[in-house]
Amino acid sequence: MAMLGRALPSTVPCQICGDKSYGRHYGLWTCDGCSCFFKRSVRRNIKYSCISGDNNCVIDKTRRNWCPACRLKKCFDMQMNKDAVQKERGPRKDRSRIALELSLLSHLPKEIRAVESKRGTEKVGELIKSESGSAAEQIFSTMLMDVSKSVVLSFTPHHHKRDFLLNTWNIFFVLHYVHSFQPLHIANDAVQRSVTRFTLNRTAKHTDPEEIRLFNCILICKLAASFDFLAFIGPLHTIYSLWLGNHCTAYYPEDPTRFERFSIFERELTTSTMPYAGEIARLFDVHPTVLINKFPM
Repeated sequence: MAMLGRALPSTVPCQICGDKSYGRHYGLWTCDGCSCFFKRSVRRNIKYSCISGDNNCVIDKTRRNWCPACRLKKCFDMQMNKDAVQKERGPRKDRSRIALELSLLSHLPKEIRAVESKRGTEKVGELIKSESGSAAEQIFSTMLMDVSKSVVLSFTPHHHKRDFLLNTWNIFFVLHYVHSFQPLHIANDAVQRSVTRFTLNRTAKHTDPEEIRLFNCILICKLAASFDFLAFIGPLHTIYSLWLGNHCTAYYPEDPTRFERFSIFERELTTSTMPYAGEIARLFDVHPTVLINKFPM
């Protein structure tokens, strides 16, 4: 009898490892494990090294996880279609995690959870066009949207969000500048050294949206101690750090120091409330505080 919500397995076994398959994926009959492995490897452009060195490891049901290099080689040898992966839509947001985050915050006192009724969501992301033409300001606009709509600020009144960003905008800007991979030059040696350390092994080019979302939350929680109206968020720092660490381990096994670089970057960004703001502000045609005050929270 089939499990509720799942079809019976196919009579054709997985063409990669021989396990039960439930359909064709990327041109072959595959099990869920091999299908997800191939998709993840292609999307992340992961380069594996053979554990034995001869690129001829046995790939079957019991040994398919031993050597990812030979497993991926077999996928390509069997002509799995990598173009089908690239044409797929990106992964959906992890709704279960978002729900958990909201549930952690939902037990706060009502006076803390009170939020202005009109959010003006139809205006989010619409900076005054005449004042947001430069590359720096485009990055800044994305940063404002991401931070102001962060789940950890979901119960924060608009004027408190604005006060928070007026005092921390430069910290979040540096993070989004790294993520954007834009050719900007911030005239501050400390910033350049910090960015260089973080982007070793071209990390910045491959920083994914979920990492940036979680790191935004980590920074908000870390900086919350300086703001009385955000003091309740501080204890969530440990949880978000754990989630980011697990994400790095699961999706970037070939980059074992990835989370460590995030941790170092966090310490450097939060050394003081407003580091290197003057140098960053010179990148803008209009001072960032003006854009924050005009941005619909």
